[in-house]
Amino acid sequence: MHRSGTSLIARIAALAGADFGDPDSFQPPDRWNTDGYFEQKEILAVNMALVNGPFWKFSYFRLPSREVILRRARRHRDNLRELSAKYRQLFVKENRFCLTLPAWLSYGAEIPHVLVVFREPREVAKSLKARNRIPYSLSYRLWCRHYQSLLKETESIPRTFVWYNRVIDAEDGEAETQIVLRALGLPSEGAAELVGRTVRYSKKAEPPGADTYPAAVEDLYRQLQESRQEGIKELSSVR
Repeated sequence: MHRSGTSLIARIAALAGADFGDPDSFQPPDRWNTDGYFEQKEILAVNMALVNGPFWKFSYFRLPSREVILRRARRHRDNLRELSAKYRQLFVKENRFCLTLPAWLSYGAEIPHVLVVFREPREVAKSLKARNRIPYSLSYRLWCRHYQSLLKETESIPRTFVWYNRVIDAEDGEAETQIVLRALGLPSEGAAELVGRTVRYSKKAEPPGADTYPAAVEDLYRQLQESRQEGIKELSSVR
């Protein structure tokens, strides 16, 4: 989901040796992400066309269904095939993949592993309200839709779950960053140094109370946390 810390995770991965392609063709930094997004503009353009269609950003008031995205993908199939081949051996990050992944898989994308980054939903909502003036109620609906879609579309793909709030925490940052690096097949010995170079603040993640979120948000947030714990056990057994 947007505003969930994926850019920080991508920056850490890049500093550890992950190749995201030509930095000159990245989406440029802005006031909302001064260290950059690590997103390729040509991939972003296709994803935006698949999600927004003719409605541009108004589509976020009613996101397109899976079927609509696949129908739009037919018009972009050549681009999808070309970019899937171009980035086959690279790391790729873009939040709209939560919704557009079926289109990419339909036209040649080979995805060996997915890193699912999640953040305290309230913090996501606060950030969206500050940047896009989106009310909390809509933010929570978008949050659920993105993760529900991503979880469904990646059921058969190996995946690792990372809790952003732990990455930026002074006590847990190194351990959570090691999870990221090991999952991506990158050296994990320098996790502490990477956290020191990239994290500018720390904040303890506090799981919400039973009445904090709408039921759907609370249940999905718990599911993400449980999936993370299961993944940590699997990574430990592999080691």
